[in-house]
This record gives sequence, structure tokens and C-alpha cells, in this order.
Amino acid sequence: MSTNFLSQVKGFTPVIDALVDELDLMTAIVYGVAWRYCQMEDGVCRASLETIASRVGISRKTVERHMKALCEAGYLKDLTPEVRNKPHTYADTGLAKIVGLVEARVGQTESLTSSDSGQTESLTGRSESPTRSDTESYHGRSESPMKRESKIDSKIAAEETWNSALSELRLEMTHASFDTWLAQSKAMDLQGDTLVVTVPNQYAQDWLEKRLRGTILRTLHAVTGDELKVEFRVE
Repeated sequence: MSTNFLSQVKGFTPVIDALVDELDLMTAIVYGVAWRYCQMEDGVCRASLETIASRVGISRKTVERHMKALCEAGYLKDLTPEVRNKPHTYADTGLAKIVGLVEARVGQTESLTSSDSGQTESLTGRSESPTRSDTESYHGRSESPMKRESKIDSKIAAEETWNSALSELRLEMTHASFDTWLAQSKAMDLQGDTLVVTVPNQYAQDWLEKRLRGTILRTLHAVTGDELKVEFRVE
């Protein structure tokens, strides 16, 4: 049943949250591509490292490093460890249990749809207040040079604070994770003890709020000495 089900899912390449947490985002993506190739009749991934690299958009050497990490973590098994200067073949160990995750996901479609609808309403509600606030702030700046100067000062402070935090986070995170989630973020304002940061899309906002908020708050405290809050908004 599982094989038939997956054969009907065209272009399905999984990225597992738990694997991202254990290793990193790019390793999880490489695993997803390798897993997809493992769905052949013999259950073996025969794709070369160059092929996987071209699919992911990274170098062959980087793919080799990620594949080694996946084998060491028990997610893949190198079936040809003795081979040199030729493509290796890999098998999925089943540790990630993707088939079960996919089938469970399908069974939850209705509840997820309902949940997404609720999140959309929630996001709409959150977006209304900042819009009104921005409008009021805009009018305030046009009426008062002092307010305009204060706004500029807070933006400069926000940028300096966020840039300092990014410098530290770049050292703590993998290059791929930093580029994916933080490289395009921008500090917009420092409102009291809240740093307002914009990100390019909703997915980045959700990821930062759910998975990196704690790390970011600790980093902000380290670089400023203050207990700052952070608010992520979609640009």
C-alpha cells in the first residue's frame, strides 16, 4: 500500500523537521532527495553525488559531507563503502519513517485545512493593527520634526542591534541555515523593548518564531545586555 501510495505522489521530496533539528536544514534536504531516489523498485539510491548536487543547488563535496553525516546518524546506509572514485549506492534505513508520516499527513488533511484557515484569520487580525499604527506614525512624522528624528534614531538603533546579533548568529549556525532563515531579514524599528524584524515570507516568519526565537533572544541579550523582545513581520 505504501509503495503504491508514494508512486502517485509526483515530485514528493520530504524535509523532516526532526532531522533539521538533529542535523541541519541542508542535510535534511539532501536526505529528502536521496530518499526520493530510494523509491525505485530495488529500494536503492543509485544517483551520483553530482546528480543530487544539481538537484539541491550545492557542490558535490558538500553533498558528500551531508551523505556521510546521514550515514553516521543512521538515516542512510552506504551499500558500497569500499568503492573509490565511483558512485556509491545508498539505502534508506527506515529510521525517518517517512511513509508513515506521509500517510498520517493525508489522513489529517481536513483538520490541517481548518487549522490553516484559522491561522489566516489570525494573521489577518495581526496585520491590521500594525497597518493602522504605521499610518498614525507616518502622519506623526509629517507633522513633527521631533517625531521624525526620534523615528530615525530608533531605526538606526534597531539596525545596529540586529546586525550585532546576526554577526553572532552567523557563527553559531550552519552556513545553509543562516542563509535560509536570517540572511534576508532586516531590522525595521526598536519599539521600547521590542525589536521589529522583517522577513521575506510567512514560512521564514513561522520558522523563526517556533524554532529560533529562544536562540535569537539569548543572542540579543548577549550583545545588548538588555532583555529584548523580538517581533517578526513579513515584509
